[in-house]
Amino acid sequence: EDIIVSCEIPGLEKQDDINIHLNGRSLTITGIIQRASEDTRDNRYHRTERFFGNFYREVQLPEKVNEETAKASYKNGILEIRMKKQKLAQGKQVKIDFH
Repeated sequence: EDIIVSCEIPGLEKQDDINIHLNGRSLTITGIIQRASEDTRDNRYHRTERFFGNFYREVQLPEKVNEETAKASYKNGILEIRMKKQKLAQGKQVKIDFH
């Protein structure tokens, strides 16, 4: 019933750092990671590391999804996107007007 996409993207700090776009059977995830860490020990040295980078990933989904039902969550560096599969048309009986 659902299609679930799970991505490991450590270092995201705010919701604006990532964008998710659905189009038919295509899922696109883009964003930016901005990490900085500092380390000071015994007042002997001070170290600062910074990592900045953009990322882009496009995934072809195995089936069409209902874009309105897509939900995403981010926890402990894992992005999870859940989407309901689009239901196939069941067909319709067409009545004939007989004159």
